[in-house]
Amino acid sequence: MRLSSITSKLYILLVIFFVVFLSVALYSETLFFENFYNARRSDTLDVAMQSFLSAYEGGDWDEFRLKNQTYALEQAHNVRLAIVDSSNNIQNEPEYAISVLDYSGRLFEVPLNAALVPEQMLLFANRTEGSVVEIEGDIVLVDGITRLNPLRISLDGEDLMNLKSAYGYDGRHDTLDKISGTILKAVLPNENDVYKGVHSQQLWRIVDYWYYQEYHPGEGVMPQSSKDQRVRPESFIYHDPTTNEQLLVRSYQTVNKGELQYALLVGSRQPILEAVKTLQDYFIYVLMFAIVFVSIFAYIFSRMVARPLIRVNEAAKQMAKLEFDQYIEVRSDDEIGSLSSSLNSLSMNLQRSIEDLHKANLQLQEDIERERRVELRRKEFVSGFSHELKTPIGIIKGFAEGIRDGIAEGREDRYINIILGEVDKLDALVLDMLELSKLQSEQYEIELGHFDLRSLLYKVTDKFGPKLKEKQLDMELNFQLEVCTRVVGDVRRIEQVVTNGLSNAIRHAMDGSAVSVSMSRWNDKVEVVISNVGKAIPDEQIPLLWERFYRVDPSRSKQEGGTGLGLAIVKNILEHHQSNYGIRNTHQGVQFYFDLHCVGSGEAYDEAE
Repeated sequence: MRLSSITSKLYILLVIFFVVFLSVALYSETLFFENFYNARRSDTLDVAMQSFLSAYEGGDWDEFRLKNQTYALEQAHNVRLAIVDSSNNIQNEPEYAISVLDYSGRLFEVPLNAALVPEQMLLFANRTEGSVVEIEGDIVLVDGITRLNPLRISLDGEDLMNLKSAYGYDGRHDTLDKISGTILKAVLPNENDVYKGVHSQQLWRIVDYWYYQEYHPGEGVMPQSSKDQRVRPESFIYHDPTTNEQLLVRSYQTVNKGELQYALLVGSRQPILEAVKTLQDYFIYVLMFAIVFVSIFAYIFSRMVARPLIRVNEAAKQMAKLEFDQYIEVRSDDEIGSLSSSLNSLSMNLQRSIEDLHKANLQLQEDIERERRVELRRKEFVSGFSHELKTPIGIIKGFAEGIRDGIAEGREDRYINIILGEVDKLDALVLDMLELSKLQSEQYEIELGHFDLRSLLYKVTDKFGPKLKEKQLDMELNFQLEVCTRVVGDVRRIEQVVTNGLSNAIRHAMDGSAVSVSMSRWNDKVEVVISNVGKAIPDEQIPLLWERFYRVDPSRSKQEGGTGLGLAIVKNILEHHQSNYGIRNTHQGVQFYFDLHCVGSGEAYDEAE
């Protein structure tokens, strides 16, 4: 494929479009799938929490029932639930803490739920009251109580817990509060509590994060409110610095015994994150497969679309070369099919127009040629007619001058007879000219009728008896018995035709030979053939015999008489009869033939009736 071809352009465009579309679609899916999951997850949790909080607010739950209902909710939706009171205590989880008196005499409450795992708490429980501790963390004031949220706890000089690095503290420029003192009081789990499952360290860290980062207690303690003053549930993402786990936290307002509380639902986002990562890896293979598939599809599609356009283009090129014989096959009923049909119609119309122009040009050439021939014939006619007039007029003038000058003294009768003979020739010439002019007129109509052709032939041949004797010629009549004798035609004009044919046959026949007249039937016509024995006519001159004043041998024709218009008159008569006629050479001489319709053999005969 050439890069400049429409197939290549369409192929490249389709591949780029589909690759971009798929890339955007896949990227958008991974981009918004997480948000979609979070929204669906939030909707599901909202429904569950609405049912839970309705029961919680409407019933006086003791600690045992609260734990059971919390456990049922957590198991059903794979979440952790913390109900937080105004003092940032989790109502459905026991709070473990120690009271520390530092060396300056200040008393601090140190919550341990978010700091220690159950195993560390058991170890801590064996070395509590009176033990020396060093604690680093954040000091906050809650309900008049000074609390230190620990990030590092050192017990008797040994680090029991250190989360400083997890929270971004490296020990060089720490802004953490630090106290040192002894433990006055400790509330810690026993072995039985650990055995039942005390794993709320992460939950307490989340509650602390929410309380100090999302809720902002520095603006005041959690306000007292009523059910009507609740706000809509809110969500945030918590990133656990110790486990690098991401958690979806959704907070709800609730009221229990007139106190405004918050319920925090915590669900891991790890499954969805892993699913998104898996989808991203999977989409690479999907995209690779899609590119291969799209490339094949785009190639086939571009070929399907471009092929008819290429055919149309090739046809248009042929039309530009004025070649209109190429037809575009219409294979579809769409815009391309419509274009192909239009081009086919245009091609046919142009072809028809060019053919019409060609025909008109040929007709014009024929008209010009006909006009040229007419002009030539006119000139030939004028020349011939002038020549035919010149000789008798010259003779008449010469003999008239002889009489005038007395040269014809004693021979006046001979001179006068010669003059009268030439006048008769001029009269015959003028009459023939008038006859031919009348026959060539478009308004002229022959007088059709029915007559007996055989009787006419007998009549005409009988008139030539003296001529036959003069040249010692025999007359042979060959009439088929089954031939029809009644024909359609103008009997006077047909008599002219037969008379001219016999006159020419006798004039050019060899002395002592025979002239034959035959009549035979061909289908619904009867043909008359007049033959002689004599010199043949050159084939190239036969078509010219029908022209006015044309003679094969002008000198001989003049000696034998005739105006040179006989065959021209015969031609016009026979054409008015729609006859097939002609002159042909035989092995002995020349034949003149023509045919006429038999009576009752066609429409022309009915008109003749």
